[in-house]
Amino acid sequence: MGRGDNMNINNFTLEIISGGIIAIFGIFIGSLLTYFTETFRKNKEDKKIILKNIYLKIYTEIKYFFLTQNAFRKGHDVKNIISLKELNEIMENLLKENIGIIDNRLFNFYHKLKSEKYFEDFSGGANDYKYLAFYGELLNNMLKLDKSTKMLNKYFKNDVKTLYYKYVVWFGLMNRLKDWEKVEDILNKDFHFKKTYKTIANSIFIKNISSNNLINTEEYSRIFIDYCRNEIIFPIFHKYFWEKK
Repeated sequence: MGRGDNMNINNFTLEIISGGIIAIFGIFIGSLLTYFTETFRKNKEDKKIILKNIYLKIYTEIKYFFLTQNAFRKGHDVKNIISLKELNEIMENLLKENIGIIDNRLFNFYHKLKSEKYFEDFSGGANDYKYLAFYGELLNNMLKLDKSTKMLNKYFKNDVKTLYYKYVVWFGLMNRLKDWEKVEDILNKDFHFKKTYKTIANSIFIKNISSNNLINTEEYSRIFIDYCRNEIIFPIFHKYFWEKK
């Protein structure tokens, strides 16, 4: 066998080895892609299940909790007012029924709802406003889940966004005033607001005066209302915008 024949055999052997390596690499890449595709599909299906079994079932209660609590004619036109206690009970039962599919965050909230039944609340319900932040975040999570599932149409999605910002504002007011009746009195006149809840929730001016301890609660309420009614047109020039806290 000549030198040329040996070279041909070597080349042929190398081609077989190279082809085998490429085939193995192709199988590996194919398996990897299949794994990620299946994982993505499963995650998407899991999110759909959570949306259907929890978020969509609680959404109406979250919406009407805000609307009935902050209605202008609360004592006349509102037939059934949903209380925070009732809303929490609905949420607790819903989480209990779906304990096998909820994520860590929802489980932590379920644990909080359950644990409070074993301890006395000496605040008289004053600290209950912190649940507003949870329900606001729940709405925000609903929007995040929908990014991959695409279950909500644009109109429903806009409703969820609007309600989310209402809860942000509601919590912000309660965190500052810590008085349900005063806050509800402000929000039940929101038809006078010239600014949207989104604008109010993202307002640097509102955040600035909220953390300013030099402003008492009565003055804060007045400034907040004036801003929402667009009576403070250039808030950056307001005397409390630059004042040290």
